Amino acid sequence: MIDAVLLPFNDEIVTDGLFRSYNITFGSGIRSSLKSAYDDAKERGEIISSLLPETQALPHEIRVAKVQKTNEKVLGAFQKHLYISGLSPKTVSRDISAIESFGQSLFNQQPDPISLRDFGKSELSSHLQLSPETEQKTVKISLKRFISFLRNSRRLDWGEAEYLLEVMKLL
Repeated sequence: MIDAVLLPFNDEIVTDGLFRSYNITFGSGIRSSLKSAYDDAKERGEIISSLLPETQALPHEIRVAKVQKTNEKVLGAFQKHLYISGLSPKTVSRDISAIESFGQSLFNQQPDPISLRDFGKSELSSHLQLSPETEQKTVKISLKRFISFLRNSRRLDWGEAEYLLEVMKLL
């Protein structure tokens, strides 16, 4: 743990170069929690790199780019999770394709883009209604795996994930 002075300079955050450290060590639980919070903020694109206030909302193109970048990171982590869990390459490919399609439907159905980390019941329902009947069973399986992944990796609140999994049973 350190004390440092953060200063705005040319739209970035810099320090004055002076640091004061403390003779503290963090246990593995706290280190893990801090890393998890950092990784979460990084994946969402919420790392603050400027102390200047935002004078206006981000343009639509920038919001879309942020959502796409978040989706790429989430899909990469999901793919890695699927391979680690021992699924066949064919099943992994099918699940990734289904979730990519879901991500695209989140773009197309909303006036403001929504990432694969910020969907709810209505988005799940509309996506399943738009899916061809022949593919609905496999899409549901892929979505259930994805929601479970989000829950277990703490990318989605546990209670919200459980609610969405219950909703999936009714759809």
